[in-house]
Amino acid sequence: MYFCIMPLDASYMTAEKLIAYAAERGEAVSEDQLDRWRKRGLVPSASPGRGQGKGRLAAHYPPSAGQQLVAVAGAVRVLQDLDAVLWIIWWNGGVVAEKRVHALIEKARTKLERTREWIDDTTGSAQNEDAFARFEKRARSRIKDPSFAQFRKKVGKDQFVTFSRLAVSAVAGSYESHDPADLSRLSKQFPSFAPAFITKLFEFMARLHAPERVRAGLEYLKPGDLEKARDELRAVVATFGRFVSADPATVRAIIGGPLPPFMQDGLAEFAINPAIEMFLGWLALRPHPLFGVGLRVLNVLADRPPAEWPPILAAMPPEGP
Repeated sequence: MYFCIMPLDASYMTAEKLIAYAAERGEAVSEDQLDRWRKRGLVPSASPGRGQGKGRLAAHYPPSAGQQLVAVAGAVRVLQDLDAVLWIIWWNGGVVAEKRVHALIEKARTKLERTREWIDDTTGSAQNEDAFARFEKRARSRIKDPSFAQFRKKVGKDQFVTFSRLAVSAVAGSYESHDPADLSRLSKQFPSFAPAFITKLFEFMARLHAPERVRAGLEYLKPGDLEKARDELRAVVATFGRFVSADPATVRAIIGGPLPPFMQDGLAEFAINPAIEMFLGWLALRPHPLFGVGLRVLNVLADRPPAEWPPILAAMPPEGP
């Protein structure tokens, strides 16, 4: 096995120094936690280390590991799920091995396909009533994610159940059409959010998350493409963050009505902690023949005030994913 024999840069830190760095910034991290997080890929390590110290305490970490350890400790305290922490650390530019991100994405893809199969198996069958009764029970139970908990509080549990059922169907790629009463109830809760727009949004998400599209998106990836795709989507989110804060007249000209508050909250949350399923949808878009055109349009939008967007969007090709 090859080992670098050149001396490590003085700025590299031992585990002891790394733990002290976190403590100085208000995060108490034990040696066992650091070792466990390093093995899960949450904290980068440079080499096994030599000289003073033994075993894991002798490992040397790159300078960036200090800030990343502080971020990991804070995220673990809130999310309490190492996969979720790994995802958010990578999304926000942390050092994470590509193979670990691939593993998270594959896990999410498998979960989506199983959800679609479950929906398809229960829809229109004798199991439907019991299956959705269980879904409703879960939707009404305690929610760990603070953003979703706040959303449910705003819309009420009944509306949240309806919205969640439609959204799960769309994200799983199985949304086709639903009882118009569902959309009618939502439109009463969000009078500015036209049912037609909800329908188009869910239909678009369903087409995007169709299993064959997601698999094609993953097969389309080349080495290094994950970070490239992440940076593309982060730029898109930043661009639409400007749209969210635009004046109401501009928003109405673009989507035909005001943007509901819960969507504003959702976009702000997505900027720092996106659902991995949404990233899968972005990967599914990338092989599309018009993806390059769309990305160039988005780059143009990024350089223009939202008030100038309507004619640019109107000139886009009508074909969808």
